[in-house]
Amino acid sequence: MFKRLFILLPYLLSFVLMWLFWTTAFSTSWARISALQTIEPYAFAVQEQLLANFSETGSFFQTIHRGYDDAWTWSGHRALTLPIVGYIYAYFPSPLGLSGIMISWFVLGAIGAGQIGRNHLESHWGYFWGSAVYLLAPASMALALQDYQDLCLALPCLVFAWFLFERGHWFLSTLGTLLAIAPREETIPMAIF
Repeated sequence: MFKRLFILLPYLLSFVLMWLFWTTAFSTSWARISALQTIEPYAFAVQEQLLANFSETGSFFQTIHRGYDDAWTWSGHRALTLPIVGYIYAYFPSPLGLSGIMISWFVLGAIGAGQIGRNHLESHWGYFWGSAVYLLAPASMALALQDYQDLCLALPCLVFAWFLFERGHWFLSTLGTLLAIAPREETIPMAIF
């Protein structure tokens, strides 16, 4: 009984850590949005309007600024994740929902980081340490609190691609890498290296 509990304990602690990260990021993000103190109000408004219009009409357009190509882009960047997030956004249609989508996606990267930790430390406790390193890094919280930035969606995919690459799953690793470069073209150098 205790041996089985000892094996499950690192995974349970990782889940608790993921939940604490998620609740902290959600409450902080929602407080900022409610107080109109977002990181980049203009960009957040454009993203939210693009996704709201897509979820309602099936096409991307916005009226906040002119001069940019609105076809699944943001400021001219090719963001292949916009249609995916647009469909999810339809279930949570608000600025709060949009930040929640990004935070939830971001937290999932702790699973891949935990797998990497478990493989390197060759221990169930390695899973906890991998998740903890991912979630407790100050950069992780800073990324999760970016209101909504499609670039932040790349990190969990890169972490999963790294885990799959180390396990020898070449096809899945390639798929994870392609998902990691979907948010924007700036993520291509990160995926290659």
